[in-house]
Amino acid sequence: MAEMNMNKNAEWLRKMAKDEANAVVSVGGLGVELANAHSRRQEEGDPLNRTVLAKLVEFRRRSLGMKVEQLADAAGVEVAELLAIESGEVSSPEGRTMFQLAQVLKLPPKKLMQLSGLTNVRDRRFDEAALRFAARSKPVEALSKEQREAMEELVKIMVES
Repeated sequence: MAEMNMNKNAEWLRKMAKDEANAVVSVGGLGVELANAHSRRQEEGDPLNRTVLAKLVEFRRRSLGMKVEQLADAAGVEVAELLAIESGEVSSPEGRTMFQLAQVLKLPPKKLMQLSGLTNVRDRRFDEAALRFAARSKPVEALSKEQREAMEELVKIMVES
């Protein structure tokens, strides 16, 4: 029996769905592949989101003039856990930790949960702002004007959504 030739390009399928006013597009095996890939990303954590989360927590802490120990104490989390988050080593932080950090850092908990991989809400503006933030963030002592603007843009979109 000849193997059926399927288009397995996810972008093409999204374009077709958009062109068809989001009508149903049969994806067959691709649907299973995409679901499996999503499950793997959830288990392993999205490296880009980990980077954005790490830099956002670090930059926000620094912009508030807090030391790591001060933020950990105020949020009721272990210093080691906070250091792991800020370094991008944590692939799946606890929801309680993200909620408490959001409170102290004055960030919307839902968006921080999204960055941490605990929720899966897709927001194109938020994703694009997070990508720009990750691209512009570099370790320095003081936040540059560009880093501050990128962080403030991301926080603004987080608060608006």
